[in-house]
Amino acid sequence: MTLPLTLDRARTLGVSRYYTGKTCVRGHACDRLTANRTCVECNREDVLKRNNARYTSNQAFAEETKARQYNARAQKFGCEGVLEGNDLRLVRRRQNDLCVCSREPITEFDHKIALFKQGPNKLFNLQGLGPMCAKEKFSADHREWHATVGYAR
Repeated sequence: MTLPLTLDRARTLGVSRYYTGKTCVRGHACDRLTANRTCVECNREDVLKRNNARYTSNQAFAEETKARQYNARAQKFGCEGVLEGNDLRLVRRRQNDLCVCSREPITEFDHKIALFKQGPNKLFNLQGLGPMCAKEKFSADHREWHATVGYAR
């Protein structure tokens, strides 16, 4: 089905898009949404921008949630210490937001000595890891793991 050429025709037909053939103010030549007259590409860009802003503002919330999860696991294993979301931000700052060995951006936090091995749930036992390192380390002791990846500290 070809799209209607006008907004009025699209509303009459009850379709969600129409195509005028004209470029929008940002230079996109694509369909427009009947609901708000916005071009589909501009709408997509705006949604991405909103989601990115939401992610940035929610990063603190995510770190608080992660700290609560660590605290619950530490309590389960009988480990000492309590973390706060601010502690995870301090780890980011301490490592310049980069993984300790691969220098990739931090995507995960991990205990140097795993909680199930009775490692303390404290700031000095936390490290930020990039995506590859987080998968590789899993539950290894940090000294063993650093030796396997060739990172001595």
